[in-house]
Amino acid sequence: MHKVVLAARSPFFKTMFNADMKEKKDGVVMIKNMSKETLEVLLEYMYTGTYKNRTEDPEAVYAAAHAYLLTHLMAMIGSELGETITVENVCQRLILSDLYEETNLKDRCLEFIVAKSEEIVKLDAFKNISKERPTVYCDVIARLSKKLNG
Repeated sequence: MHKVVLAARSPFFKTMFNADMKEKKDGVVMIKNMSKETLEVLLEYMYTGTYKNRTEDPEAVYAAAHAYLLTHLMAMIGSELGETITVENVCQRLILSDLYEETNLKDRCLEFIVAKSEEIVKLDAFKNISKERPTVYCDVIARLSKKLNG
């Protein structure tokens, strides 16, 4: 029963259970590098199709949803992340959006940075973007330039 639910929701698990893999033979799936809370959210989504926006770390759930190809869950969390952007988390979310090619979230982060640029450019997290993700930094500069010239 559990295999059916997981395979129905996730192409990752569907492939795992249909291929000649250890998990298919053993009937056991080891999930590593994930908190208990994140795993609980994923399982709840796979069994019910719902996401209740109740996690302390939606970025971790987003990353896990990406890993297990749960595109609908990614869309729901991406929307939540876009609605809860703050000065403190915008840089992290901008990097996340670039990493997972979440264009809607990326646009919202860039708009937020432009709107709050005087505060955000002073942050260490913003300064680190230029070193860690130079293409993202260029996107920010382009958006700021557009605002100044537009």
